[in-house]
Amino acid sequence: MNDTNLFSKEYLDHVRTARERYFRTGSFEGITGIRSDILACWEVSYLLCKDPNSQKKGRVSGERFQAALRTSRELLDAAEPYMNLLHSFLKPNDFWVTLMDNDGIILKLVGSPKMIEVAHSTELYEGSYRGMNDPYPGLFYACWQLDRPFQIVSTEHPAAIDDDIAGAGAPIHEIGTGRCLGVIGISGYWWHSHDHTLGLTILAAEAISQQMALKKRNEDILDVNQKLNTTLEAVDAGAIYFHEDGAIHAANRHAIDMLCQSAREKERFSEKNIFEYFDETISRSRLDAINREIRELGEFSRDLVPKQKYNPLLCTIRRVTGQPHEYFMQLQKCSDLNRIVTERAFPQASFTFQDIIGEEPVLRSAIDAAQIAARHSSSVLITGESGTGKEMFAQAIHNNGPRSKEPFVAINCGAIPKSLIESELFGYEAGAFTGAQRTGHLGKFELANKGTIFLDEIGDMPYETQIALLRVLQTKEVVRVGGKKPIQVDVRVIAATNRNLSERIRENTFRQDLYYRLNVLNIRLPALRERPSDIELLSNYFIQKYGRAFDKRVNGISAEALEAMRQYGWPGNVRELENMMERAVIVCLDQWIQLSDLPESVRQNGRAVSRPIPPSAPGEQTIFDVQRVELEELRKNLKQFQGNISDVAKAMGISRPTVYRKLKKYGLYPARNRYEE
Repeated sequence: MNDTNLFSKEYLDHVRTARERYFRTGSFEGITGIRSDILACWEVSYLLCKDPNSQKKGRVSGERFQAALRTSRELLDAAEPYMNLLHSFLKPNDFWVTLMDNDGIILKLVGSPKMIEVAHSTELYEGSYRGMNDPYPGLFYACWQLDRPFQIVSTEHPAAIDDDIAGAGAPIHEIGTGRCLGVIGISGYWWHSHDHTLGLTILAAEAISQQMALKKRNEDILDVNQKLNTTLEAVDAGAIYFHEDGAIHAANRHAIDMLCQSAREKERFSEKNIFEYFDETISRSRLDAINREIRELGEFSRDLVPKQKYNPLLCTIRRVTGQPHEYFMQLQKCSDLNRIVTERAFPQASFTFQDIIGEEPVLRSAIDAAQIAARHSSSVLITGESGTGKEMFAQAIHNNGPRSKEPFVAINCGAIPKSLIESELFGYEAGAFTGAQRTGHLGKFELANKGTIFLDEIGDMPYETQIALLRVLQTKEVVRVGGKKPIQVDVRVIAATNRNLSERIRENTFRQDLYYRLNVLNIRLPALRERPSDIELLSNYFIQKYGRAFDKRVNGISAEALEAMRQYGWPGNVRELENMMERAVIVCLDQWIQLSDLPESVRQNGRAVSRPIPPSAPGEQTIFDVQRVELEELRKNLKQFQGNISDVAKAMGISRPTVYRKLKKYGLYPARNRYEE
């Protein structure tokens, strides 16, 4: 049989006669000169249907075909270019190219319209089925079953419908595992086919296998690089990659030193299970709870003492992006945390509305306005004298809004030289000017992307820079100094000033269009002299703060000293008060701050001449006052139900925790339980 010319008329006529005899009798007796693999295909066909010419070839549903396309996306992506290349080598009106997946579903036909029609006439379509459950034992069934290249010619097919066709196919194997991923085949008129057609399919199958292996290797390299980058970000800390079953994939030396006691244990660390080094807090049984916390907070973080060590560690676990079963663990010595926290906290927003001290209605009105502003992403303009807490309000707005987990970047527009402010705000490209960094420089707007940028002292911004800033606010794009390509940014802008912007607009030193762009929501912070009843409250807070800092017990401030402070004009506002209390705690020799502990200006001048409050520019009123209707309703229900919170909540149609929060919001009484926090 090895020397048989499969394409000779004599052989094909002999095969036709033998085929007719077999399907008539169901016996191979007396049949010779036919390849054993062909006889095996005939036998399968006969067992399914004694007359293959009446057999309907299989086809899957449209839904299953679409599912197969999705499942075999990588195979299709790799195979299609080679199918097109292969077809270009052939006579377009004599052949077509076919791809089948490893489930027996025909995924793709490539050929001229004429040859696709020929394929359809043999009941071969995209979506045809040649698998085990409903097979037509032709070319693709044979390649798949034999798991090797195969060629079938004309009358060798079980059904006469394929007598004009010859086909050559080869399985596509996964390099490394040898698993069959699919079959590629060339089919066409048998009188134009040749033994070399089989060689072409073998080469194409090998090329597709190599392409898929190359893609897999590239993906593996990319995965390793992603892990390496993450590890390098935590180079000063312990870093461990592990699987959900606890198997350790990789770890740096810091992590091994933190968890292992002996040198032998350190050498065998990668063979161990990560859960062996911790108590039940980090264990396989608690992985679901760990995952829930990661989903909610972005990470799982605990202070723990490893089993073999005595030094407490801060252990932080995150999911590895794109790897559903892999985790990244970061370990830090708790003794190092003060330094790390300081480095990280400095540029971030740390203040919240709970940190703003004061009960005067004018201040509570500003806080209420800021809380409403926090819920939106519109621009905010905070006005007020120096020292009134404009940046504290800006941080509180950021931390109470939807961008709280994103960056908060602050820049003092009045403290940066005019020549540098644009490069600080918008960044610059490499080589943009003499002395520029070789790698270029990210601007504050790019650093604040998705978060908040706080432009302090906006009234001192150079006029030329105001034009560039206005364009950024309008287009939400920045162009670096020396650059040409606009960069999209999504930044919430909070600006602050102690200047009278209306006067600066009249003086042509501040752009009116920029003012209206910034002044969407306006919050005016009161000067300290406008809230005299808060002086004692703030003083006691600062006394406690610096008493702890200097390890001194100071109970408060004397009545005489407090009265003098109330008569003082406070040109430096809360900032001046804090500095004064810090000094008083240092020099105080008693448990009460006396008048003699205060500066000369407070002792002798009594109430200093107050500076007039700058007139507000048009539209610079706060966006709303205290919600009087809600407050009155709350007071009425509290009185009616004698303070029963459950009854008050029911009457107002809100939950008990919401009632507690409103009580705290309006200062009706201090927090006493977890709902009020």
